[in-house]
Amino acid sequence: MKYGFAYKNGKLVNIFCGREELFNEFKSFLVKTFSLKVSEVSRRQYIAEQKNNNWKDTYSL
Repeated sequence: MKYGFAYKNGKLVNIFCGREELFNEFKSFLVKTFSLKVSEVSRRQYIAEQKNNNWKDTYSL
């Protein structure tokens, strides 16, 4: 699994994870369609951000 954060104007707008081949496709989609900056993060960072924001929904690709 790969984990990512998506930013718009320096503000975190989405976190996501997925299998490598789908992660890269979704990353490209976010960059091209919404002009988001996407950075890969560790699983630990992903889970910490999810807990910090009290995000309970999980969507994965």
